Amino acid sequence: MTGDVGAGFCMRRLLGIVPVVLLLLVGACAGDGAGGRSDGADVSSGTVRPSRSTSGKIEVFRPTRGQRVGSPFTIEGRAQIFENRVSFRLRTGKNRILATGVAMVDAPDVGQFGSFQGALTWQGVAPGTPGELEVFAVRARDGAPDHVVTIPLILDASPGH
Repeated sequence: MTGDVGAGFCMRRLLGIVPVVLLLLVGACAGDGAGGRSDGADVSSGTVRPSRSTSGKIEVFRPTRGQRVGSPFTIEGRAQIFENRVSFRLRTGKNRILATGVAMVDAPDVGQFGSFQGALTWQGVAPGTPGELEVFAVRARDGAPDHVVTIPLILDASPGH
């Protein structure tokens, strides 16, 4: 009888855990409404997923991490941020700012995600120079960057990479 009680207890614990595991699996696959996208590669489709801010409020689909970019290059993503305005900053590994820009987020309504697109033009570095793109919102309170996405890049002298 003790074995039956122990088995019943184990089965109840297992059944209690199953819904939690299923919720975690569904959440991992569904993401936050981005079609299951998160940082990293989607091995099944061969596509690269977006770079995200830690808050999840900004996602950048293009350029991708480690991509070689020319001047100008396009920045594409989606965001859910205050005043629907994203800022861009391109700098070298030595913290020299090469270019800055802004884009408006095309959100269907206040508080919803919307897409954005912008471009940066830069000059004055040797081909193959490591760079870093930052995409962020500007905090209204103090003007500091918020929801920052940092993407390492390779800067190339040829246009439009």
